[in-house]
Amino acid sequence: MRFISLLILLAINAMASQPNILIFSKTAGFRHDSIEVGAQALSQLLEKNDYNCIHSEDSQLFNDKNLKQFRAIIFLSTTGDILNKEQQLAFQRFIQAGGGFVGIHAASDTEYNWAWYMRLIGAQFSSHPQTQTAVQEKCACEHPSTDFLPNRWSRKDEWYNFKNFSPNITPLLNLDESTYQGGQNGDYHPSAWFQEYDGGRMFYTAGGHTKESFKEPLFLKHILGGVDYVCSGPEIDYNKVLPDDENFSIKELSSGLEDPIAIAVSASDQVFIIERKGAVKLQAQGQTKKIFQLDAIHKEIAQGGDNIAKECGGLGIALDPDFSQNQYIYIYYSPKEKSCNRLSRFTFKNNTLINEVKILDVDTDRTHQTCHEGGSLAFGNNRQLFISTGDNTNPFASNGSAPINEKPEQKFYDAQRSAANSNDLRGSILRITINKDASYSIPAGNLYPQGQAKTRPEIYIKGCRNPYKMSLDKDTETIYWGEVGPDASNNSRRGPMGYDELNRAKRAGYYGWPYFVGDQAYSDFDFKTAQVSAPFANPASNDSPNNTGLNKLPEFNAPILMYPYKKLDNFPDLGNGSRNAMAGPFYNQQMRSKSFPAYFDETLFFYDWARAKIFLIKFNEQNKIHSLTPFLSNHSLVHPIDIQQSPKGEIYILNYGSGWWNNNDGTLKKVTFEGFNRRPIISMSADKRDGPLPLQVQFSARDSYDKDGDNLTYHWDFGNGQSSQEINPKITYTKPSIYTVKLTIKDSAGKMSTKQIQIFAGNERPQVELLSLSTGPKLFTWGKEISYVVKATDKEDGLIDPSLIEVTAEYRPDGSLPTTNDELADPRLEGMNLLHEGTQLIVSNNCLTCHQSQAKSIGPSYAQIAEKYADSAKNRNYLIKKLKTGGNGAWGHMPMPPQAHINDDKLNKMVSAIMEMAKPSNLISKGKNGRLRFIEKPKKQRDSQGIYVVKASYKDKGNSLVPSLMGTSKTFVLSPAILIDDNKAVLNTRQAIIDGTHARKEGDHNIGYYENIDTSIYWNLYVDNPGKYNVTLYQSCPKDKAGSSFELQVPGSQLKGIIKGTNNWTDYTRVELGVINIPHPGTQKFIFKPTQINHGVLANIKSIVLQRLK
Repeated sequence: MRFISLLILLAINAMASQPNILIFSKTAGFRHDSIEVGAQALSQLLEKNDYNCIHSEDSQLFNDKNLKQFRAIIFLSTTGDILNKEQQLAFQRFIQAGGGFVGIHAASDTEYNWAWYMRLIGAQFSSHPQTQTAVQEKCACEHPSTDFLPNRWSRKDEWYNFKNFSPNITPLLNLDESTYQGGQNGDYHPSAWFQEYDGGRMFYTAGGHTKESFKEPLFLKHILGGVDYVCSGPEIDYNKVLPDDENFSIKELSSGLEDPIAIAVSASDQVFIIERKGAVKLQAQGQTKKIFQLDAIHKEIAQGGDNIAKECGGLGIALDPDFSQNQYIYIYYSPKEKSCNRLSRFTFKNNTLINEVKILDVDTDRTHQTCHEGGSLAFGNNRQLFISTGDNTNPFASNGSAPINEKPEQKFYDAQRSAANSNDLRGSILRITINKDASYSIPAGNLYPQGQAKTRPEIYIKGCRNPYKMSLDKDTETIYWGEVGPDASNNSRRGPMGYDELNRAKRAGYYGWPYFVGDQAYSDFDFKTAQVSAPFANPASNDSPNNTGLNKLPEFNAPILMYPYKKLDNFPDLGNGSRNAMAGPFYNQQMRSKSFPAYFDETLFFYDWARAKIFLIKFNEQNKIHSLTPFLSNHSLVHPIDIQQSPKGEIYILNYGSGWWNNNDGTLKKVTFEGFNRRPIISMSADKRDGPLPLQVQFSARDSYDKDGDNLTYHWDFGNGQSSQEINPKITYTKPSIYTVKLTIKDSAGKMSTKQIQIFAGNERPQVELLSLSTGPKLFTWGKEISYVVKATDKEDGLIDPSLIEVTAEYRPDGSLPTTNDELADPRLEGMNLLHEGTQLIVSNNCLTCHQSQAKSIGPSYAQIAEKYADSAKNRNYLIKKLKTGGNGAWGHMPMPPQAHINDDKLNKMVSAIMEMAKPSNLISKGKNGRLRFIEKPKKQRDSQGIYVVKASYKDKGNSLVPSLMGTSKTFVLSPAILIDDNKAVLNTRQAIIDGTHARKEGDHNIGYYENIDTSIYWNLYVDNPGKYNVTLYQSCPKDKAGSSFELQVPGSQLKGIIKGTNNWTDYTRVELGVINIPHPGTQKFIFKPTQINHGVLANIKSIVLQRLK
């Protein structure tokens, strides 16, 4: 009722002329006692100043339909994760539409894991000392929130320390840390700031902890000025926001593509596809056909394979700017008869390519595993064609650093001969003007003028390693490209770790390789003596004996984005692990019949092949990256290798596929914007999915809804000739069969969604029960047995022999619960234990980019590795070292990049997951004679906090019309009891179970925000040796909050204690509580329960240690 009443109130307020302001104060962590006072004071303040105010803690408000009625949103001391994913997106769209945001006090302690919000709020809460008086100095900035304040404003509050300040905020007030105790930010300690962010305006003030704050006229006027500022921007316009993924349709046009590399799209929606092995295919009118085979070399036909033609073949494709008239297609490929990569023009006629005209050869070396061929083609203005070329250098002997080997006969390991050579077309982006006769001329403004000695005039950009995909903004004549970087995981004496890059150029220039990566210089290195010299100067000099060009290089340009294997704090959405940066298109709305909405105009698509992610990059007025936003994150991508905008404005995505050189699962997909109205969300259920005849089934769609608030109509097709338009229809099936039931829901805007389920009429699923486990304890002890009683009945088959019922207990180290019957979502993991933490680390570190469980890809399959290396300490240490250092030779020429950024503990788990493939799993126990045995306790404490999932199942016999059905028991979860080993037990945060509200785990570190006296913490403890135990508590609590009381309880005994004061919330101290008697053996609960909370919050509880007395 509260939500319905609120919608009515919103409708009334929307009719008023004053702006609506939402004061939102939901908390999922610590709750400030000033919230209610603050909400009332702010409502009165704003309503006196011509605003309408609504105060709510209902996060269901956060949808487009509701938020469109507000001008600004105030987060009043919100804490924790207060919005779900859909609500976050609605809030994000509100800001992008031009909405205002005001954050007060703990708004900076909210949504820590949401990168977009962290950039909006401008900084993260770090810590705070006790409440005290301090001086805030007014910054030299005119603003309605501070113009009236004194230059030094003294007031009492709880003063936050911050971390991760955004460089985009403009400080309004700065704390003078010399005027109070506990400041940790130094001279730069903003306590109020503002910024324009992602289309909207924001203001934040750190004050507002105390109730008294909201009685201070200056503080209230300070907030009012912030509200006025965020409401004074342009009118809200939802046409310019980033739509939901659901606003786009994604249609698969082609499948079964073999190593696809690039696409080109015509104005009539023809899509030309080039594959690595030289096939040119055409997707048009619902069909994909091979129309031509290039006479290209590639490693499968080259004599010497990897050594000769590692990355050769079809490389790039582009259509002539006048394609609709002349049907010219330009292809960049590796011809068989010459060691080069060739640009040729073909004519498309009668569904094939004819009349090849050779335009330009880029000479290459085909030996010693040279690679990096580049190959992206893009037309600019005035028929200018840009061509990316790689450095054609073997990087594998340089240990992830600069390949500058100047030893005799080693030139193939020296990128100075190509990327830093002004007289060589490799390691470059070329720019030429294509003439109508297929000759080319040199446009003005390239890096080297025509006729200059020791240079090639075709060069526009120099100093590239492997610029694999690029794109042009024709309006500003700016080129963007992704640079695939070297493999070093960490900095070394030779120079920096490896980075992939996003680069931008508006004019000709040099971009650093092989003397620089990212924004850092390598040190000169003598491969003969292994001596390291000073870092290269800027500009650098090319003194290599393999250089045939100029000695002096231009000054180097740094990238606009650089990222290593590790996750970046400033762009966490990029993720971590393997990397292959690619850029384009730069989206242009102009004159597009099927254009994406305004948000996309002048937006760069940026994607990573290895991480299978697409991002949208927006730039600020200084041409720096303003935002990097995931796009289509709910859609499964399999190594996107090319993205193109069609002349009509649609986006085409070419997915390379799951393997490397041996895959045939590449796909082509088209992304179309369907408007801001979204399809209905279907929830479809049936009270029975099977049963004997007659079978009466109650269907329901009651939980279906429309995100845009549209009215819905329903159409059911029951698969037997009957239908219904009811929301919750009932139907009776009288004939045995499998019926497919389809539900179609249509909204008032015409958008439809469909869903279907199957009903098995004429056979009832067996009923399976684990009788003893359903009433017994939900705990297990390591290495012990547990008894069970199982029963199964089937209406058709009668009572089932228990020996035919399969009972398994599967250990899940991560504590995850099963969500579906088939968790094998990724075929690349077939045969691996998906529950093993090492398998999860393999996935999260993008190892599947190069390896699969069963099939060889870039590297060997995990099954091959497990077969070759039996589980032993020697082999385990070898593989961990191999993972850390990388290298090649054991499985062929393709090197594995070093994974030194992953610690030894995680590497060991990854190796364990691989080695498990060669032996029967010891994580799964099969029930025999009514008993299950659990594995011995893992050696590492963290690995011993998982759960067992116990499952019983039986498959019946079925009949001639209805197939066999599997009956499965309810899944029973058994948690490990904490063993007292060597007369000692540590009860830590990870093992703790919180029973109640207003207390939460802060990662694995501590339990904090403990405010509720009715909330208890307990641990499941297994006691083999009862008796008296000394108890030590590790806790923190500022001195002004100390003194609360608690008690510890075990069956038959208890122990009381008092919370001690410490310097701050992160200053943990050891408190000896005394002795508790644990009189009974076996599994039992050890409970921590407050008995009095004096100052609104109890303490941070880190752990409890039990030590048996002798």
